[in-house]
Amino acid sequence: MRLFFLLLCIVPLITQSNTAEHRQLEKQRFAQQRFSDWKQLMIEQQGATTEQKLQHVNAFFNQ
Repeated sequence: MRLFFLLLCIVPLITQSNTAEHRQLEKQRFAQQRFSDWKQLMIEQQGATTEQKLQHVNAFFNQ
């Protein structure tokens, strides 16, 4: 009976910890992808006018 109660207390804690780690990894992947997209936009914008750059930057952040 004690073992059963112990498992009822511990298993949710382990699951919750894994979920938090998973969320953190997803946030990290999303940030890395956004940074990669941003670098690509900056490469594509070389030679563009300031007005064109501003339009593309605004569009990027409004996605």
